[in-house]
Amino acid sequence: MKASKLLLPLIFILTLVFGSCTKESETDKNKVSEQKDSVTQKVDPAVETVFSNANPVPAVDSAIAPIEFRSQLNEVLLEYIEIKQALTNDDSTKALMKSNQIKRTLTNIKDSGLNDKLKEAWQKESEKIEKCCKDMAFSGKLDNQKKSFTKLTEIMTDITKVFGFKNRTVYLMYCSDKKAGYWLVDTKDIGNPYLGKTSEGEKPCAEVKESWKFE
Repeated sequence: MKASKLLLPLIFILTLVFGSCTKESETDKNKVSEQKDSVTQKVDPAVETVFSNANPVPAVDSAIAPIEFRSQLNEVLLEYIEIKQALTNDDSTKALMKSNQIKRTLTNIKDSGLNDKLKEAWQKESEKIEKCCKDMAFSGKLDNQKKSFTKLTEIMTDITKVFGFKNRTVYLMYCSDKKAGYWLVDTKDIGNPYLGKTSEGEKPCAEVKESWKFE
């Protein structure tokens, strides 16, 4: 009798614990389901449409810079894209700050792994970037910064083709609007640095002109 009396409370406690775990498990499943639904809802059809026909061309390692150098160039690409984002948000101050950051980044890049031809090419391109960023920093007006950004994009596009990057897919974007031009991104981003902030639901002015995939 004593043993059966002890077993009854134990069975009751185990039932409560098991029921609680089951409820938590169901709650976790619901949370995961909600997250998936949330992600699905956040997919922007406009973005998918812009990138639907993009077919990044795989880079041939022998035709670009060694991977160690390309890894360093990732930092330059990052700063460039931050300038692009600042201009997209009509943030002249941040664009200025990031243009100065690119100049500092350039001083840390080592070209010891390049052959003579690529060393000479990098010297020319880095000087062009520095001059372009100086022009952007000296100008406090968004319109002038966007003009400098156009030149910077031309330089960065040349760098993309000649040197490449590491583990990046780079898209050359274009807007046929007369006020806009080319820019680079390494994600599916349709923010236009030339047109600035857009209204919610406004059709983006962006299309993929070229794209490259670097390992």
